[in-house]
Amino acid sequence: MVVARRCLPYQLPQAEKVVTRFYEEIDDITEFILHESIDFFRDLVIEVLTIFRDKAGKRLHVGMNPIAKLAWGLPTSVIRFLWRRLFSLRLHLGLRKELASKIQTEIRKSVKQVQDTLLSMEGARELLDEHLWIDDTKDPLKEVLKKEANRLIWKAVLEAISAGLGSFTPEENAAQYTAVWNAGLHGGLQAVKAVSETLDGSESHQDVFEKAWNSARKATLYAAQTVVKNTSKLMKQPQRDQMWDVAWEIWDDCWDHVHKIVQPRSVKTVDKVMERLISSGVIAVVQDMKMSRDKMIKARTPSKELMWLPGFQNQSKGYVTNAELQDYMHKMIEQDTISANTLSDVHSSMARVWKATLQPLPLPALALAVITENITQSVAETD
Repeated sequence: MVVARRCLPYQLPQAEKVVTRFYEEIDDITEFILHESIDFFRDLVIEVLTIFRDKAGKRLHVGMNPIAKLAWGLPTSVIRFLWRRLFSLRLHLGLRKELASKIQTEIRKSVKQVQDTLLSMEGARELLDEHLWIDDTKDPLKEVLKKEANRLIWKAVLEAISAGLGSFTPEENAAQYTAVWNAGLHGGLQAVKAVSETLDGSESHQDVFEKAWNSARKATLYAAQTVVKNTSKLMKQPQRDQMWDVAWEIWDDCWDHVHKIVQPRSVKTVDKVMERLISSGVIAVVQDMKMSRDKMIKARTPSKELMWLPGFQNQSKGYVTNAELQDYMHKMIEQDTISANTLSDVHSSMARVWKATLQPLPLPALALAVITENITQSVAETD
């Protein structure tokens, strides 16, 4: 196997083919991101409204009409249910389709950039070729993709969500308090989009969240106060002004409270989205390597039983790819091992021997000692 790999260096996948493979799954990926994003932002909005309600209590009644007071006094569980239903209704009225389109557009652009960067970077071929088994390239590919994708994927997701949910604006005849919350949501999301432009890829998910959160916090307050100021001139209801004064008074305290709740959820959501995107990208790269037929080698691949038949050496050879040869070797190894752990040990031992062959040739006096040491270590681990 090691000798054959010398004759079959891995071929660097073509970016166009890898991206095409990735696009075959883009509908499923988009649906996954859409589900995670909508769940998070819906819960964020509900948490903000619930906490404001709990912090303000009856102090906001001064500016409410009887129906609003009744609604404000409903149990928390009922309030949460109603807001979930309103959000779901807005999704069914077109927001979900619009948001899916935005996410897919941004992901397509980012994936192309990431793959082009990955496959054209210095040392890309060496990164792949230093591994004996094709599947062993998955982990190092993940690390490289993570580094290259961090800025672009964050940017894509933030821009898509801000563009889609940012259109969640009130109608002209909407009630003032609805206009305030919707304007705040819109302003906050536009601020999040601006943050995406400043990312350089070195930030942790926690860092990006803090940047987005702080920008959204300021922008949301400004947008909400602007709507109140503009509508108050028309409504001329001093009690309403008193109600909003209470809201501005508790604003910072409420946002601090919401932050403690949503920050862990945000990081967890982004981790899940990033893992799905990167895993899909790695699978596309590895699958292209396995399907490549640019480099092949002549070999006999008989079953274990046929190897002992007379005339085996006279059987004709066929052309096999790296992936086909590795599948054959896996089957042969499995027949000679008794457990999954043993099989893994054999794979690791062979991979270590392969890496040893990639090192510069030692001085003649040391050559035998190096070979003996690697063979001894490999045999010890498989016993």
